[in-house]
Amino acid sequence: MANKRFYKLDPIKQETILETALLEFMDKNFETASINRISKEAGLSAGALYYYFDDKEELFLNTIDYALKEINFEEEALQTLFESLGYWEGIAEVVRRRLSSAILFPEKVSFIQRIIFTKDSVENKVKNKVLHAFKWLFDYGYDNGHINNALPRALMFEIHLGLITSINKWEMERSKEKDNAYIDDDLVNKYVTLIKKAIGAE
Repeated sequence: MANKRFYKLDPIKQETILETALLEFMDKNFETASINRISKEAGLSAGALYYYFDDKEELFLNTIDYALKEINFEEEALQTLFESLGYWEGIAEVVRRRLSSAILFPEKVSFIQRIIFTKDSVENKVKNKVLHAFKWLFDYGYDNGHINNALPRALMFEIHLGLITSINKWEMERSKEKDNAYIDDDLVNKYVTLIKKAIGAE
């Protein structure tokens, strides 16, 4: 967590710092990301970030929290969704919201998706945090008979994760080509049908 000096900054300056850090960590892994470069791009003097964060790892962890705040789901919200709509209709709503996030916050989604597949030792420490909500919705489906359990859980999880991240990436690319990007419900249904065919219970 950032120290108290960071939270005394103007909220706009806080966001500028975190947005700048996000872009740096999105393009580079933890090891190669530069604190000095982030400071410069955020309009701070060289090394000034150490006044607000103890080290680069603390800044990185705060950047993760900043990105997840906009695009993540809470367990309670997911459970309510599945109980009210049913599992696969709930997944359709999750996909719809994920795609909205990919269009509205492409840098945050790109950053989080890079972390999912990282080989960096420091970034690996936060994979469970990044994947927590996704793992919860997968486990809910697997444990309640909605996902095919004839194959190992770990394999089905990787297939599900690969499909979702690929769909997000494709939608982000598609939105760049359109002036008015929007979520196509027909496309969402096709995505969910694809996921259901790949991992759904018979």
